[in-house]
Amino acid sequence: MRRFNRKKRNKKNDAKASSSSIVPDASRRNKRHRRIDNNEIKEEEEVSSNNTITTTTEDETLWQVFSNHPLIRVGMFLVIPYAFHSLRFMIQLQYPEYLSGLLQLRPAVGITDLRQVLIVGSQSTGTVQTTSTLQSLFELEIGHEVSDTAWNFVRDGTISWFHGIRFLPPSEEKIQSFKAICENPKKNMGFHPAGYGPSKCSYRIMNKNSDNCWKRDCYTILTKEWSCAHRNNNNNEFTKGKLNKGCETNFVRTLHQVRNPLRTIESLAVKFCVDGLDNNTVSESFLSYAGALFPTQHNFTDDSCIEAVGYFLYYYQNTMIEARSNNNNIIHNFYRIEDSTPCQIAELAGFYTTTDNKVTALYGPNQERISKLCSNADFEGNRVMEQKENKVNKDQVQLDWEDLRGGQHGSRQDSGSRDLEKKVQALFHAFGYTI
Repeated sequence: MRRFNRKKRNKKNDAKASSSSIVPDASRRNKRHRRIDNNEIKEEEEVSSNNTITTTTEDETLWQVFSNHPLIRVGMFLVIPYAFHSLRFMIQLQYPEYLSGLLQLRPAVGITDLRQVLIVGSQSTGTVQTTSTLQSLFELEIGHEVSDTAWNFVRDGTISWFHGIRFLPPSEEKIQSFKAICENPKKNMGFHPAGYGPSKCSYRIMNKNSDNCWKRDCYTILTKEWSCAHRNNNNNEFTKGKLNKGCETNFVRTLHQVRNPLRTIESLAVKFCVDGLDNNTVSESFLSYAGALFPTQHNFTDDSCIEAVGYFLYYYQNTMIEARSNNNNIIHNFYRIEDSTPCQIAELAGFYTTTDNKVTALYGPNQERISKLCSNADFEGNRVMEQKENKVNKDQVQLDWEDLRGGQHGSRQDSGSRDLEKKVQALFHAFGYTI
């Protein structure tokens, strides 16, 4: 019995041991499962968390890339100021009445509205210097080669060489002249259609590779401006108090600025003679414009460089002299830049007068201001202007009369021919210079 019971007890003990050994294994498996489940949950949480972080990081990165991009930063510093700049021009020049209750702005001047003065002068006669001086000394709105009052402060007038085309005599060759200028535009010659009025063209660049927009504007402007001063001009029309209706833009006074012709030829030679005087190569741009303005008067392609610029100066100045003659009287006066003061030029232009109290300026505040300034004998405007702007010839070229004769500096004319010399001397006489 005892033996049986021992065995029975052993069996019971074995069963207990077996059960006790089974329970821990199951417990361990359950714990392991729980750990696995917990790890999976943690991994899912981490993945979810990482996705959230990644999404947030991507959003921030895209914004940072956009906001920190150089083009965006440059745009903020350029586009916004340009927009305010354009808005300022638009309001001040085109719609000043919008601020009439806040500021006292000058009235707008339209493209066809009357201006005070047009000053014409050949290239290299100091027109840039005159423009700068009248602007700085008298606070005048004067533009150089620009007459568009919609986007430029030129409500008082314009100083220009190319505006002289309005005084060219009518010609049947003008269509060919238009083609020479518009079909193959040249840079740095002082003409661009944008200078004459607002344009619908998308950009200012005008070259042979551009679209047809600027070409259309070019033809339109030349059609309006070319010889316009001679249209409907019935002998001394200005002196009768009538305005010449031939030109789109009119001026109370038109003046002709001149400079010593020989000195002018020197500067033109420096500017347009390629590789020196004796190389006999003339700037293509210059030849194109010279031939367009004076197609029947002279063949510039056969000239040496000195002859080309010399003959151009003669025909240009002679055209202005004819416009000032008694039969035309469409240019009112001329002055020599070497011995004229800014105050004298302002008086010729009608900005003020020293003879009486008559109002001669279109814009009253100009006359009041300039009269007060010029009444002071010590005022800088009562001294002859010093050439500071756009000084081209810095003792590079010095010419004498012999340099204008045939056979000199690559000339194809007969040796000793004095044709150009005599023409330039005629300009000396016309403008009162001593030979």
